[in-house]
Amino acid sequence: MTNDIYGIDLNHLYAVGNAEDDSTGHFNPFIMQFVADQWALKEIANMNGIFVNVKVSKADPNTLYLLLYDENDTGNHYYRIFKYSNNNFIELHNTELNIHDIPWITTLNGEVAFGWDRKVYYLFNGQPKLFHDFSSTIKLYS
Repeated sequence: MTNDIYGIDLNHLYAVGNAEDDSTGHFNPFIMQFVADQWALKEIANMNGIFVNVKVSKADPNTLYLLLYDENDTGNHYYRIFKYSNNNFIELHNTELNIHDIPWITTLNGEVAFGWDRKVYYLFNGQPKLFHDFSSTIKLYS
């Protein structure tokens, strides 16, 4: 199942999602890139879950930023944000210890932005940098 398609042009157009493994019931994430008028599947090894979102920056359209949804062994749902470049994944954020934190990824003016733990981050030299902390301005009601 394809969950998101994003790109800045036809040379940098990506689709992400998941395929269920019939033998295990686990979800295996996938990444596809639109190349030469067709979709090419990128191989992903040793990863379970569902890619929910993909975003790229105008400054570096060959690096993908991905939001992955999964369940851990205890049955809790969690999210992870990855940077994907040159067939390598670098984890930028993981909510396994705070399952109530649901992160997001978007683009603002062509640049990737993230949110988690009531904070907004943007890319600076390819890494998330704190833009604004809303922790003290948001009140929770019960």
